[in-house]
Amino acid sequence: MNVSHTTNVGESGLDILLRAVSLDAMHNSAERPADPSCHPGTRSAILEELDKSSFEQPSDSLILWLHGCAGIGKSAIAQQFAASCHERGQLGGSFFFKRGSASRGTWRNLLPTLAYQLTVAFPTLGPRMQLTVETDKLVLGKAMHHQLEKLLVQPFRRPSQLAFRPILVIDGLDECEDRGAQTTLIRALVDILRSGDAPVHILICSRSEPHLRELFEAPENSDVCRGLEIRADHAALADIRRYLAEGFSRVQKIHTARGMLLDDGWPGENTIEHLVKKSSGTFIYVSTILRYVDDEYSHPADRLDAVLSLDPISLTPLDDLYTQILSSIPNKSTLLRVL
Repeated sequence: MNVSHTTNVGESGLDILLRAVSLDAMHNSAERPADPSCHPGTRSAILEELDKSSFEQPSDSLILWLHGCAGIGKSAIAQQFAASCHERGQLGGSFFFKRGSASRGTWRNLLPTLAYQLTVAFPTLGPRMQLTVETDKLVLGKAMHHQLEKLLVQPFRRPSQLAFRPILVIDGLDECEDRGAQTTLIRALVDILRSGDAPVHILICSRSEPHLRELFEAPENSDVCRGLEIRADHAALADIRRYLAEGFSRVQKIHTARGMLLDDGWPGENTIEHLVKKSSGTFIYVSTILRYVDDEYSHPADRLDAVLSLDPISLTPLDDLYTQILSSIPNKSTLLRVL
C-alpha cells in the first residue's frame, strides 16, 4: 500500500494534522464500537496502580508497560483508564491499535492522532504545534524519529504553562503490523523521555511478546520504564465471579420479562464457580459466554446448558466455546461460504 500526503498552499498546520488523524483509534470515538470498559467494581487494584504511577511527581516510570496474555482485559483497562484521565483533564491522547485495520493497524496514524489530541486537550500547545507543522508541511510523510521530534518534542521546547504531565495511552502495540516499528517506537520514546524533551506519561498495553519484554525490561531502560503484569490471580478470579453473577442476573431479568421461565438465582453458584475456573482468569471467555447466552431468539438456559456440556477438562476452553457458537448458527451452508 502506498501512502501519499497532499498539502495545499496556505493550509494550516492543524488542518494537515487533522487529515492524518485516525478517528476510530481514540478511546471515545464514535467511528468504532467502543472497547468495553471494566465492569463496575472490577480491576480496582490495577486502576489504582495506574493512577498512582501516572500522577506522582516526579515519577520514575514515565512509561508504564501493562502486559498480559490475550483476552485478560488489557484493552478494557486501557479504555477505563483513558476515560478517567479524560474526565480529570489529564489525558493528552489515546490510540488503540487493531491488527488488519487500515487506520489502526500501522504506526502511520499514531503520532498525528496523538499530536492533534494534545492540541485539543491543552490549547497552549496549539500555536506551537501549528507552527511546527507549517514549518515542515511534509512531516507526516517522514520517518518515525523525525515525526517524534516534530510532533512530540518541539511543541514542548518553549517554557510550558502545563502544571502536570499529560498522559498518553497506547493500547495493543503488539497489533501494530510492523514489528520493527514497535521496537523503534519504544527505543525512541525511551530516549525522548529520558532526555526530558517530552514531559508526558505514557501507558503502553500489549501482550507479553518476547521482543517487547526484552526492551521494556532491559536494565538500561529501568530509569524510564516499569512493567505491570495482569495476572490470573485471586483478585482477577474474584472480579470474574462478580462479573458473571451480575451478568447472569441481568440476563435473567431481561428474559423473564420476555416471558421465559428462569428461576431466581439462575444459574446458581456452582455453575458460576465452574465457569470462573474454566476462564483461567481471562475476561474474554466469560464475556463471550454472556453474549452467547443473552440471545433474544433463544432460551438462555438452553444456551448455557450447551456451554456447560463442553469438555470440563479441556485445555482449550475458548476454542471449544467458539466451536460451539459457530456450530449453533443456522444456515450452515451460508456460514461455510462466508468463512
